[in-house]
Amino acid sequence: MYFQLNPDTIAHSSFLTSYKLDSLNIISDQSINELKYKPQVNFFANAGLNAVYIPTYNRLGFCAGITFSWNIYDGNQKNIEREKSKLNLQTLVFEKNNFLTQQDINKTKILNQIHSLNQRILLAEEQIILYSKLLDVYSKELTQGEMSVMDYKNLLKDITAKKQQSLLMKIEEQQLINSYNYWNF
Repeated sequence: MYFQLNPDTIAHSSFLTSYKLDSLNIISDQSINELKYKPQVNFFANAGLNAVYIPTYNRLGFCAGITFSWNIYDGNQKNIEREKSKLNLQTLVFEKNNFLTQQDINKTKILNQIHSLNQRILLAEEQIILYSKLLDVYSKELTQGEMSVMDYKNLLKDITAKKQQSLLMKIEEQQLINSYNYWNF
């Protein structure tokens, strides 16, 4: 089973989800902060039983009330918090754009490496085919006694080394494809 290059998913990148969640967090924090400056009316009520023994029957009690609060002046903290939220959002947009640029650079670099490696793999496979033809010729010459066993052995070593090199390049290609798919996640 070999890895395949996944198509570009910039619009639905999972990496960008964290930026979206961070911006929603900043916006929700700002909304919560804005609520502190709106008038608030609270109703309360409670009831209970007096735990200390009193000989009369009026040990039961209850109370109810209304509270009203409104923050009139806060020393300009509301505007400061708005500016902080605005700067945090701008920083987040900058970081997101920076990440997208880095992601694009990494993906382009990996694609170039894959392309270069594919050319080297094709060249190595062509050399292996030529080596196999040369091996047939050497085998015939060896059976006829026209070649030494050492030359034949050296050719087999060269063929094995070339096949190993080709296999290592294919493994490297799979690693690069995996890296590309990671950045394209």
